[in-house]
Amino acid sequence: MQDELLKELTPPGVSDAIVEGMARLCHEVNRGICEGLGDYSQKPWEIAADWQKQSSIRGVRFALANPNGTPEHQHLAWCEDKIAEGWKYGPVKDENLKEHPCLVPYGELPEGQRIKDHTFRAIVRALTPRVCSVCRGQHWLSLGEDACPVCNPDGKKPRPGAPQN
Repeated sequence: MQDELLKELTPPGVSDAIVEGMARLCHEVNRGICEGLGDYSQKPWEIAADWQKQSSIRGVRFALANPNGTPEHQHLAWCEDKIAEGWKYGPVKDENLKEHPCLVPYGELPEGQRIKDHTFRAIVRALTPRVCSVCRGQHWLSLGEDACPVCNPDGKKPRPGAPQN
């Protein structure tokens, strides 16, 4: 995956600082899921290796650039990144050998590993500001909403460009 292309595809109004904040949250939630599965190899964001942070940032940018993507798409993008960095399949995660047991097709992942891809995408989706269909401003819209509360105070879906009362 090309970092520059993903950066260009990042929605307007989503700064590098917002992307890094999303990546940090995704990393920490992923770390919690890993610990729940008995894997304590993930380090907190503050002391995580730069390659781990960059992997989370690229994952966020991929999710932002592909809002209709699936958890399987997210996993495939992660695999492509890992392979491009020299990682290969191995039965146990080994940073020194660059081996990872999750470098397999999505359908072969254990359920706990698939949950991480669903969760990653849900976090990015929840934290992404969306454009109001009426005023065209960036707002925190709930999923399924297409107009902000200022433009749509009664909760009815307006037609884009419709005059407001």
